Amino acid sequence: MPKVKHTCAACGFSGLRAPQRSSSGGASHEICPACGFEPGYTDDDQNITPAQWKKQWEKAGSTWFSKGTPPPRAWKPAAKKTAAKKSAAVRKTKTATKKKSGKKA
Repeated sequence: MPKVKHTCAACGFSGLRAPQRSSSGGASHEICPACGFEPGYTDDDQNITPAQWKKQWEKAGSTWFSKGTPPPRAWKPAAKKTAAKKSAAVRKTKTATKKKSGKKA
């Protein structure tokens, strides 16, 4: 059976070993090797949301965080950023189209 990979709530890296939050809300404290976000510390103790962390990480250049774990060969944070922007733009367009047509967004 293949290992299930989990995704970072901040940067979208999909190689984490555990979900960042359990079903009861407890944090895994697994530090994302891509961006350095640590659930339970970054968000709970420092009061920085995943979205805020991502924005800071991108502003700093989206560099790979971990010194001990090398990035995957296909790691291209700029491509992830572009894909995320395109996805957001599509959602925004669909919402605007629904509003113009009188449908609920």
